[in-house]
Amino acid sequence: MRIRLLVAAYTGLILYLVTTLFFGATGHFSYQNLKRQHEIIEKNVSGLTAQGRKLAWSVAALQSDPDSIVKEGRRLLLLQKREGIVRVEGFREKRRPLSPGGLVVLKKEVVLRLEPFLRAFALTGGLVVFLLFRPRFTAKRGSR
Repeated sequence: MRIRLLVAAYTGLILYLVTTLFFGATGHFSYQNLKRQHEIIEKNVSGLTAQGRKLAWSVAALQSDPDSIVKEGRRLLLLQKREGIVRVEGFREKRRPLSPGGLVVLKKEVVLRLEPFLRAFALTGGLVVFLLFRPRFTAKRGSR
């Protein structure tokens, strides 16, 4: 009886440790998910860095270059004296590619704790082993 109990306890413990290794909060699949999120964030940071360089160049040009000041003013529909607006039907201005917040990815994940399920699985496995395991040898008292 004691051997059955020990084998069942060891089986339950090993099942719990193995399943936690893969499916636990700090397991293999959680680590892979964190790696994917890290790669996405690195791509976002590199894109934001590139946009920052473009914006810095644009600011420097607007501070020193009169032609870029006039060009940006016209884009904002600011006119000089003796200028007017001519609307052309069917013509659309190109959208500006600079959108500082456009690259940030906010993804809400559903947090599901698997540890209670893993414990229940290990306990069930231990109980099944306890109920089905029959030792093949029997030791008689007083004999060797």
